[in-house]
Amino acid sequence: MFKKTFKTLFFVCAVMVAFGGNLWAEYPDHPIKIIVPFNAGGETDISARLLAAELEKVVGQSVVVQNIAGHPE
Repeated sequence: MFKKTFKTLFFVCAVMVAFGGNLWAEYPDHPIKIIVPFNAGGETDISARLLAAELEKVVGQSVVVQNIAGHPE
């Protein structure tokens, strides 16, 4: 049990060292898009816009709400 746990922990540490630069990058590094699958003005749209306003304060990036109604073809 101990050997398996140690090997797993060692592997995770090795991956973190190898790819550490990418793991610690600033996130988000570009604007966030929330896609609402309904027309503008509905309850889902209003909820998404309220969420976007608060999320902008927390993450420090702009949050865009985009309404795409209908089924994709």
